[in-house]
Amino acid sequence: MGAQKFLQRLARLVKQRAQAMTNPLSQRDFDQFHARSLDTLARLTTPLQKSACETQLRELLQEPRYANPRRLEHYAFKIFSQNGEDGMLQEILRRIGTTNKRFVEFGVQDGLECNTHFLLHSGWDGLWIEGNEAAAAKIRQVFAGPLGNGSLKLEHRFVTAENINAIISGAQFTGEIDLLSVDMDGNDYHVCRAIEAIMPRIIVVEYNASFPPPIKWIKPYEPAYVWDGSTYFGASLAAYTAMLAERGFTLVGTDLCGVNAFFVKSGLIEDYFAEASDVGALYNPPRYFLGAGYPSGYPPIFAKFAGGAAAE
Repeated sequence: MGAQKFLQRLARLVKQRAQAMTNPLSQRDFDQFHARSLDTLARLTTPLQKSACETQLRELLQEPRYANPRRLEHYAFKIFSQNGEDGMLQEILRRIGTTNKRFVEFGVQDGLECNTHFLLHSGWDGLWIEGNEAAAAKIRQVFAGPLGNGSLKLEHRFVTAENINAIISGAQFTGEIDLLSVDMDGNDYHVCRAIEAIMPRIIVVEYNASFPPPIKWIKPYEPAYVWDGSTYFGASLAAYTAMLAERGFTLVGTDLCGVNAFFVKSGLIEDYFAEASDVGALYNPPRYFLGAGYPSGYPPIFAKFAGGAAAE
C-alpha cells in the first residue's frame, strides 16, 4: 500500500474516532472499537515497514563497501530463515559444493524459522537440538514427517559446553558434515569451541554485533545461562574469527542485519569469496529491524510438514 492510501485510511479512522467522541459509546463498544482500530493500524503499517526496510537493504548494497559481487550479502533471501541466511547459505554451497548433505543446528526454537529448515526440503538429513520443552513439542507435531522417516532427528536437551559432544554423537552424528549452525543467545562461543564430535565444512554463528572489530568480547561462561533479551550474549565477530581461525575456519561474510556470521573450512576458500578473513571489511553492525525487508510470502505456519523436496 502506498503512502497516500495509508493516509486516506488513517484519516477515515480519525474521523470515526471523532464521531465516537460526539456520540459517546459504552465502555464495551469503545473497547471493541479501539481494538479494531489498533488492529487496522497494525495491518496498515506492516506493509509500509516492510517496504521501507526493503528500500534500505537495496540502498545499503549500493554503498561502495558492498561493491564486490562476490560478497554474500548480494545473495541473501529468506524462505524459512530469520533474515537472508537461506540465500547466503545456498550461495556458499554453490561455490564449495556438498559432501553428505548433513547438518546440525541447535537453538532452532520450533524449527519453523531457522537456518536449516529449508535444507530439509532439499534432500538433507540433520539433527536439531532444542532446550525449550514447548518448542520441542511443536517440532514433534509439525515435523512428524521427517522425524518419522529419519531425515530429521530431534534432541530435547539444554546444551552446555560439557554435554554438547555427547548429545551430538549420541544422535549418531560424527565425522564430517556440511553445516553446523549455532544460535543459543548465550554460551554460543564456549559451546562452539567445545565441539569435537563433528567436523563441519561450514559454520554459522550468531555474533554480538554490538561489539565491532577489533574488539574481542566474549560473554563469560555460565552453564545455566538463559538469554535475558539484552546485549549480554555470545561473542563479538572478532572473537569468533580468532577462535575459529585456530580451528581451521575462515570468515567469509555476515548478513546485512548484523546477526549471523559465516565461516568456511580454510582449505575450501580458494578465490571464491570476497575479502575472506578481513573481519573489519566483512562486519555488519546491528540492524536487526531490517529483517522485515526480506520478503518470505506467507508466514511459515502449517499443520504438518509434508517433507517434499525442493526442485534442483
